[in-house]
Amino acid sequence: MLWTAVFYGFVFDDIYISCRYAENLRTGNGMVFNLGERVEGYTNFLWTLFCVPFTAAGGDPAVYLKILSIASALVLVFVFYSSLREYWGSTDKAFIMALFLSASPYFAVWAHPGMETTFFSLVGFLSGYLIFRKKYFWGFLVSSTSPLIRPEGYIFFLSAVLAFLTVQRPFKITKLLKYLFFPVLILILYNTWRFLYFGDLLPNTYYVKMSGGLLRIIPGAEMIVVGLLLGGTGYFLFLAFTNRNRDFFTLYSVIVSWLFFAYSVSGTPDFFTTYRLFTPSLPFILFASAHKISLKNKISKIFLYSLLALNVITVLLIGFFFREMKPSLERAHGSIALILNKEASKGDVVVSQEMGLIPYRNPDLYFYDVIGLVTKDVSMKLFQEGVSPFTMYLLSKTPEGLDRVQKLRSEMRDMIFEIEPDWVITVAYPSWSEGGKIWEEPNSKLSKDLLVSYSSQNVFFYNLLFDDRFWERYELVKVFPSYRIYYVLLFQRKPETVD
Repeated sequence: MLWTAVFYGFVFDDIYISCRYAENLRTGNGMVFNLGERVEGYTNFLWTLFCVPFTAAGGDPAVYLKILSIASALVLVFVFYSSLREYWGSTDKAFIMALFLSASPYFAVWAHPGMETTFFSLVGFLSGYLIFRKKYFWGFLVSSTSPLIRPEGYIFFLSAVLAFLTVQRPFKITKLLKYLFFPVLILILYNTWRFLYFGDLLPNTYYVKMSGGLLRIIPGAEMIVVGLLLGGTGYFLFLAFTNRNRDFFTLYSVIVSWLFFAYSVSGTPDFFTTYRLFTPSLPFILFASAHKISLKNKISKIFLYSLLALNVITVLLIGFFFREMKPSLERAHGSIALILNKEASKGDVVVSQEMGLIPYRNPDLYFYDVIGLVTKDVSMKLFQEGVSPFTMYLLSKTPEGLDRVQKLRSEMRDMIFEIEPDWVITVAYPSWSEGGKIWEEPNSKLSKDLLVSYSSQNVFFYNLLFDDRFWERYELVKVFPSYRIYYVLLFQRKPETVD
C-alpha cells in the first residue's frame, strides 16, 4: 500500500507499445504496430495479449496493467515467503527475506509502472517452486511459458532443466522426456508461429540492442557498480554464489541469479539505476543467500535492519521522482497526441523516438521509429553497420570510428527524408539549470532556440536538425514541457513543400 501510494503516477511509456499491438489485434488488423508491417517490436508476447481486453474496456489501459502488475508482485511475495518458510522451517527468516524482496528498489519500482516485470518474475519463481515440490510436469510447463512473456525466459527454462539433470541422479530418460514433451512442444509451436508471421526467430529489439557490439556496455558501465550497491544486491549476490547446497531449488536459484546478472550487464544497454531486466533474479538471489542469514547474531541483525531501512529510504526517494512520470507523460505526449488527432490526416507519417502513448492514441497514423524498435529498416541498418546511438560518442574518438559514425548519420538522415514525414517529434534534454529557466516560458523565442539546440544534439536523431533540408521542409509547431530536463518538440511539414 505504501509503494502504491508513492508510485501512483509511475507509468512507463513503453507499455503503450504493447497496447497499440493489442488494439490492432483486437480490431482485426493483426499483431502489428503499423498497419501492413509485420515487425516484432514488443518483447512481451503474453503481456501484449493481456492488453487486448484492457484496450476494449475503455479509459486508460495503463490503469488495468498497473493493477495486474501490482497483483503479480503481491502474489510473488506470498509465494516467496511460503517457499522459504517451507524450505528453511523458519518463519522469522522467511519474513525478513520477504521484507527485503518487497522493499528492494528493483522490486518496488518495477511492481508499479504496468510492465510485465513482476508477472515474469512470478512465473519464473513459481516454476522452480513447483519442481521443488516434486510437481515436475507442472513446474516445467510453467517454466516453458516464461519465454512467451520475455525472451530471457529461456534462462528460467534452461536453468530448470540443468538443475534437474544435476540433482536427479539416477534418472530415466523416458521420465525426463515425459516431463519436457509438452513444454518443448509449446516453445516449438510459439517460435514456429513467430517465424512464419514475422519472418525472424529474433525479436526486432535484438538488432537494436545488440548493434555496436560489446562496446555498448561501456556507456553504462558505472551503473553496474551502482546496481550492485543498491539495496545490498552485491552482498546478497556474493552470499548466493557461496551457497554450496546442491538441492534443486538452491542450484536453480544460483544459476538463475548469475545468468540474469550476466545478461543484464552484457546483453542489453538497459543500464537504469533500477535494472528492470535484473529484477526477475532478485527472489532467487535472496533465496540462495538466505543460508548465511542469521537473526540470532546481534551484529547481523543490526546490519540487516540498517540495510532494510536504507532500502525503504531509497525507494521513497525514487518514488517521489517517478510519481511525476504519468503527469509528465500526459503533459507532453498526451498533448501532442491530441493535436495529431485533430490536425493530422489518416496515413500521415510521423517520425519520432517515442513509440508509446502518442502512437497508441493515433492508430491511423504511420510511425517511423528512429531508434528502430518497431521499424525494421532502422534496426537492421544499425545492426549491419555495428553502430548504435549508445556507442557513437565512443566510436567518434578515433578517426576510423568518426568516419563510421558520420557515414551512418548521413545515411540515416537520407532514410528519414526519403519517407517524406508529415510530422517530426524530437526530444530535448537541457541541463538542470537551463531546464528550470525554460520551464516558465517554454514557447518563448529564447526557449525555443535553446531547445532546438539541445534537440539537435540528440543522438537518436542522427544530427537531423543540423541538416539544411530539415529547415527547408519543416517548422516548429510547439514545445511541450514534460519535466525539467525533458522537453518534446513537434515539427510539421511546411505546406509549400507538400507534393
